[in-house]
Amino acid sequence: LNAMWHIDSGNAKSSIQCVMVLGHFTGGEVCLDPNGRRGSIRNNNTKSNGSEMDVITIPNNHGTLFIGRYESVWHSVKSVMSGIRTIIAAYCNRSAKN
Repeated sequence: LNAMWHIDSGNAKSSIQCVMVLGHFTGGEVCLDPNGRRGSIRNNNTKSNGSEMDVITIPNNHGTLFIGRYESVWHSVKSVMSGIRTIIAAYCNRSAKN
């Protein structure tokens, strides 16, 4: 995995994050677990609170746009298999909020 299972816990509560994917590549799918996860993030040893069959895998390519509240959504990103991918991410972390 390019990004292991995690939530963006440093994002400001109830804030919106925007991620734009650019490049020509294969792989790099984004996975979302609507049931949440439990276990060790540091050891990449998490399991779904529901079923692994419920995990949503989203293929992406040049121009894919993700907008959401990722401080509460468990997600991971698979590795890019070939080509080049660039991601532009806009978010507000807790230290910037007054």
